[in-house]
Order: sequence, then C-alpha cells, then structure tokens
Amino acid sequence: MRPYPPLNTLHAAAVLRNRGLEVAVFDAMLADDENDFRKALAEHQPKIVVLYEDNFNFLSKMCLSECVRRR
Repeated sequence: MRPYPPLNTLHAAAVLRNRGLEVAVFDAMLADDENDFRKALAEHQPKIVVLYEDNFNFLSKMCLSECVRRR
C-alpha cells in the first residue's frame, strides 16, 4: 500500500488540471518536516499557493461512528 493525499484534495487538483492549469500537490502528512514544503515551492515556483485543509473525512467518520454507537 502507498499513502496518498486525501481524496478531496485530489479532486480539487483534478478539477484545476481539467481546466488547463498546472497543479502540484504537496501533502504535509507525507513530509519529513517544513523544509520539504520550502523545497517544493523552490522546485515548482507557483504563482498561487492554495492551502486546503481536508478534515471532512475525519469529521464525518467520527460523527458517523458516534451516531452508530448511540443506536
């Protein structure tokens, strides 16, 4: 198994790519430290950086598991 960035992050990247934009995804969970982000910025030299917090899956799983336990 390989770790992948969260699904919603990949969806957002795919939408932008389909609209003709170049996209690079950086997943901080897979980084050794904050220097990896600096390296990615230096490598890709983006005009725009989007910080996307994808905690929906975590929250929905927590809420769903809590609701199931209460039944």
